[in-house]
Amino acid sequence: MICRVCYTFDMEEGRLSNHEITKRRVRAGIADYDVPKAIRQFGLVSDEQFLYVDFMTRHYRINLKDGMTEWLTTDISDAEVATWIEAGFNETLTIFDILFYSQEDAVLSGTYTQIQNLSRVQTGSVYAGKGAFREREIFLDSHTDAFASACEALGGTPAGKGDVSYRIPVFQQIDMLVQFWCSDEDFPASLQFLYDENLLQFMHYETIWYVSNHFMELIDLIMKQ
Repeated sequence: MICRVCYTFDMEEGRLSNHEITKRRVRAGIADYDVPKAIRQFGLVSDEQFLYVDFMTRHYRINLKDGMTEWLTTDISDAEVATWIEAGFNETLTIFDILFYSQEDAVLSGTYTQIQNLSRVQTGSVYAGKGAFREREIFLDSHTDAFASACEALGGTPAGKGDVSYRIPVFQQIDMLVQFWCSDEDFPASLQFLYDENLLQFMHYETIWYVSNHFMELIDLIMKQ
């Protein structure tokens, strides 16, 4: 089973962060994961060295010996100039969880709900990640056009409710709905993520937050360009 531990970063005195330790531990277990099952279930391509995966607009490869996960920064058709960069915590944990945790008969429902409604433990008023995007909500309140453009750059298509609302592709048939409401005289700005009701057949509850955080990391990068 993939480790679900999520810690804060601490790089002082040259120590590895707990995020980094967790990421390396998950990757190192590649020999124990059912790679053939993942290839069969998701129709993936592999060779003697790597397993290849597309995740949220990026092309990834997973080293089948040590689990090193990298994403391609250049045209995938031009191998001579291909540059691969080590994947971060959120994307690595998400990819491994989808590939090696998903139930073999997992199927999406087509009905979307807020993250907190997917948890079997948390409630609607108290749940992991509550308030996690408050600073971004304040920022996006005055940058809605740039936010919409960034969503489109990630392959998003307009969908749902809100001042900015997009369906964002995540992995194969898995996607998410991102909805943003600007502030008004009665309510503060609000950013919400909705996922398929059957998503826990594909990943653990905590991993849903890794997906959401990775999405916002990509949005930040695009909006800074």
